[in-house]
Amino acid sequence: MHQKYLDLKIMKTRLLTITFILSAIIFISCSKEDNKIDPPDSANYPVAAFSFSGNDGPAPVTVQFTNYSEVINLDSCTYTWTFGEHGPQSHIKDPSFTFSNNTNQTKSFPVTLKVHDLISDLSQSRTYTVPVKPSI
Repeated sequence: MHQKYLDLKIMKTRLLTITFILSAIIFISCSKEDNKIDPPDSANYPVAAFSFSGNDGPAPVTVQFTNYSEVINLDSCTYTWTFGEHGPQSHIKDPSFTFSNNTNQTKSFPVTLKVHDLISDLSQSRTYTVPVKPSI
């Protein structure tokens, strides 16, 4: 009887040792990085994309910009629009901007959208030129 008791005690000790070792391995293999959300390897986030409308008439024209950018999460990105070279900026998703043209010919204004994805910490910029007809 005494031998069976010792065998059970040894088995219990071995089981506790194995449980402790497995718990330690699991604890060590987990880190704060496990909570990080990475974009899929095949994706390049973000993708800056936009269109514009309303520049048909003579200046001044208010042009509407529509943002089609792709990001991992819409709540975790920032937008920076720059109207003209070193011009004013906007940080809303779909801004509008009024362009003037006091020359006698159509003038092109660069508009740049920079999208910064806070999850992947990547950014991308896209620039298009907006042609604006002269004032009448």
